[in-house]
Amino acid sequence: MSIFDTHSAERGSGDKHFLNSLVNGGSSDMIIWKSPVEDFNTNSVLTVNPGEKALFYKNGQLMQVFGPGRFELKTENYPFLSDLRNLLSGGESTFRCQVYFVRTALSKEVLWGTDSPIQVRDPVQQIQTGLIGRGAYKIKVEDAALFIAKLSGFVDEFSTRSLDLFFHNQFLQTIKSQIAREVVNSQQEVLGVITRLDELAAQLGRKLAPVFSGFGLRLEVFNISALDIPEDDPNRQALEVAYRRTRELQIMGKDYQLIKTMGIMEDMAQNQAAAGAGAGMGMGMAAFGLMGQLGQNTLGPTLAGVTAQTPQSAQPVQSAPAAADPQAKLTKLKGLLDAGLISQADYDAAKKQVLAELLG
Repeated sequence: MSIFDTHSAERGSGDKHFLNSLVNGGSSDMIIWKSPVEDFNTNSVLTVNPGEKALFYKNGQLMQVFGPGRFELKTENYPFLSDLRNLLSGGESTFRCQVYFVRTALSKEVLWGTDSPIQVRDPVQQIQTGLIGRGAYKIKVEDAALFIAKLSGFVDEFSTRSLDLFFHNQFLQTIKSQIAREVVNSQQEVLGVITRLDELAAQLGRKLAPVFSGFGLRLEVFNISALDIPEDDPNRQALEVAYRRTRELQIMGKDYQLIKTMGIMEDMAQNQAAAGAGAGMGMGMAAFGLMGQLGQNTLGPTLAGVTAQTPQSAQPVQSAPAAADPQAKLTKLKGLLDAGLISQADYDAAKKQVLAELLG
């Protein structure tokens, strides 16, 4: 389908009447609309509404541009109409004449979007990243005659959809190159550039303005509604996984290995419930031994004395002498309890032991 919304088969040259009334019959999204009445008579009436202009062509040449108002097309008012009369045909024109209505008010919003991701290299992370952009713009017609002439021939209709298709390739080429250039020059992570969409839109607007001005148009509004990294970008996914692991280490610190080991113990306990009695008892013994070792390494003899008891032991295990800072032990125990790494019973027993030693 052509980018020009032409309907020549339907429009024709219009019905001929002794007097004609010429008025814009295009829809609100139409930038250019050609009147179907071509061979109109003298004394016809031309009505031009606010926010538009009417261009009168005779034999392919622009004769006059009309602004808003009501005009009676008489030969005494417009001498160039004198050639339109044909006395033998009752005043009907023997010449081809056209009137084009051009919308000069602000156009409706025209949506744009990148047809493929913009490939850039993150200046900070040094990984290749794709960016998908979308937004909208609005234009105004400044030079209607130039705009029609630039369309490579006369058209019946030209809408905002036609405008999008007409400038598509040149428009996206400028957008993609400018966004990629901005990412490189920013020396910021891509995610930081995305937070400055208003600044980027202003820069792109200045770059795109000359593209439109060459066609008699003025770019009035340009915005970027979103600039996203595709969710399935493999490089970005790998980076996010690395960030998450690094953050885990930062939060857990030296307790990271303990927590990972406690996870192993939890799995062992679950396996114990599912295994047979003999195998379960063996795994349980191993778990108790591991708990005792962890208690000895992390909290010293106190926690080890509480948790390292085996089912065969009838007597409580005597704890080693208390450490120099019982409060630190209690804080450590509370942290393990809050993290779900020890049970409430383990915590109560260890706390009781530490307090007994403290008050001893």
